[in-house]
Amino acid sequence: MLFASTGCSFTFGQGLYWDRILEKYKDDWDSIRWSSHWPKIRTMLSVEDLKYMKSFTYSYLLSKTLDCEYITNPGDGMWEYNLPPSNFESYKVIDVWIENQQKNIDVKLDFIILQLTAPERDKYSIEESAQRIIQLNTNCEKNDIKLFVWSWRRELADKLDTKDFWIKLLYNDREYNSLEDWQATFEPHTGEYPPLYIYDEKFNEFGIDDRHPTKFTNQVVHDSILKKIKDIGIV
Repeated sequence: MLFASTGCSFTFGQGLYWDRILEKYKDDWDSIRWSSHWPKIRTMLSVEDLKYMKSFTYSYLLSKTLDCEYITNPGDGMWEYNLPPSNFESYKVIDVWIENQQKNIDVKLDFIILQLTAPERDKYSIEESAQRIIQLNTNCEKNDIKLFVWSWRRELADKLDTKDFWIKLLYNDREYNSLEDWQATFEPHTGEYPPLYIYDEKFNEFGIDDRHPTKFTNQVVHDSILKKIKDIGIV
């Protein structure tokens, strides 16, 4: 089995390195000031920091559960050096993966995970983007690839969450069509729920204002995707 994933920094795993960094520099933190903003933080991360980060992403967790390899688009805005990454960047990457499958019949992608980012990063309307996703799904089906889609934001989720390819996030026996939809049930933050974003965790007291999903959130995304692929019989 082989799968691929693409998205923004949420798929890349940005921010999942902070507890390792705090542990490394705990005795000198008052004298060290790291920027929590991209791409400056990238210049400070070691290879081991990045390995640690990747080990908690939903893609990596899924590969371990399924005991398979995976391909992932970096999702850090470096495709055409376009910061921040857009949905249309991911759409282009999926086009390439489909083309690669057509040319390399011995390299079989079983499924692709598309994580949608903020729609205002695109130069297209919500409706145009929704139609592009539907067309991608059709193209994937023609090439015997399953497409699964989940979203940070609600705008596209509200248009597409009834489609078979949509991944709803599952937590405490409830379904949410997007991370933003899930987050809304927890506002305002009281500290009485598992933190969805890094700035909700202990890191805030260290001046780390990183608004990316936590390890817990990545695990929930993993669990939600796994349930979907089991339900349709991929595993």
